[in-house]
Amino acid sequence: MAVQSRIQELSEITRVFLESGETHEVDYKKVAKGLKSEDLVAFANADGGCILVGVVERTRNGVQIGEVEGCDVSDGTVLEILNKASSCIPPVALDVFIENLDQSPILRIAIPTSATKPHCTPKGFYLRREGTRNRALQPQEMLNLFLEIEAQSFAAKFEAAAEKITQDLTELETSLEATITNMGDQLGWAEYKLGDTEDTVDAILARVALVQRDAQDANARLRALFRQENRDDPVRERYKAELVNEILEQITGDPDILRAALRGDHLSGSLKGAQALELTEEDFQEAIQGAVTAIREEIERRKYTRVIKRPKECSDSEIDHFVELVSMGGEVVEGVRARIMRARALGFLEYEHVPVGVAAIKSPLKSYKTKVFGAAGSEYSIDEFSHELGWIYLKENHRGKGLITPLIENMLKEVENTPVFATTRSSNIVMQQILKHFAFKRSGKPYRSVKSPDELIRLLLKIPEKKKEE
Repeated sequence: MAVQSRIQELSEITRVFLESGETHEVDYKKVAKGLKSEDLVAFANADGGCILVGVVERTRNGVQIGEVEGCDVSDGTVLEILNKASSCIPPVALDVFIENLDQSPILRIAIPTSATKPHCTPKGFYLRREGTRNRALQPQEMLNLFLEIEAQSFAAKFEAAAEKITQDLTELETSLEATITNMGDQLGWAEYKLGDTEDTVDAILARVALVQRDAQDANARLRALFRQENRDDPVRERYKAELVNEILEQITGDPDILRAALRGDHLSGSLKGAQALELTEEDFQEAIQGAVTAIREEIERRKYTRVIKRPKECSDSEIDHFVELVSMGGEVVEGVRARIMRARALGFLEYEHVPVGVAAIKSPLKSYKTKVFGAAGSEYSIDEFSHELGWIYLKENHRGKGLITPLIENMLKEVENTPVFATTRSSNIVMQQILKHFAFKRSGKPYRSVKSPDELIRLLLKIPEKKKEE
């Protein structure tokens, strides 16, 4: 627990917390004395969070926000906070940041979710952060937390034991290899002297049988241990993957079995050889189901097609579909048709030839770019960005299949080696991850949406490597 940094201005994360108002992950305190040990244990027992000291809650346009008033940030105040954290049972880990030194300084106290929960106050109160308040932990919640800690402790001990078993098996394999080599040498000599030394051959064969039995026993024990504790077993997973591929080949190679699988008929079979040792009947049935599911998903995927067109190449019906899907994504319909017709390229994701998803490379006006880059406080010039990736929408019943990413990839090929920008809601983590996959980087700070004041918007930029070097 320590003071991490002193900065002259407010950090970006603090600005976001001020705009969001008090939530399950942020709390405001006007002065340090208002901070209680109850606040610290509540965050540590939940998902972690942040406490801003020197901030009060205000209402702006009907929305609750945080307003900086400043507070005492002396070493004595910080020490008082650290002492409160140390007095919790067990002590609560936290970091203290001093910000906004140029104006009204504040303290940002970052409290991660604890690995040693549950924590209680010096008076024995167990609390948890929920919404904008701290509430007492119920007996069942306390029990669950204790069980979780015990499970983690057991897992650590099991991992250590499994590692020791693996090491023992490795040593056994090395010993077995040396023994077999030695026996091979002895066997050659024994065959040479076979007429006089039949007893030697019998002894060697008995030694081989003994070593094989020991190896089988060790494998059986390790297999039983993994199954009993339901632990991940890489050998078992490899056999399951191989089995799924074998079943896939059998099903797709026989039209009658394929039709039966697609009808949902019960398929049966049996395990043989090493698979019978490593896998159970339940594993076998799961492999069959996995193979059938993979076939169904592949058939379903083939019903989707991606089409990229210039607006002037689209029919009136296609433009109507595009407008409809864009409006379903929350875009203002008024004037959108004209903007669609100005776009560089339109992308359609079709299911059985009916559009269910869209994306576009837009050609935004200078006034729009000025507003977006200005609100984000981006250091880049709007003149560098002639195109925007946007109007991305996929109907809800077609989501979760990895369909939108290939469509975006096709769209970006239309402006390859050209700077492109995009905007997305801060709460849309999925879209941010997709854009990150395509090398989009955040620029500037989040800004409030004009259409939805409760939402924060992020600006992301994709700059080709050649442009970066220039």
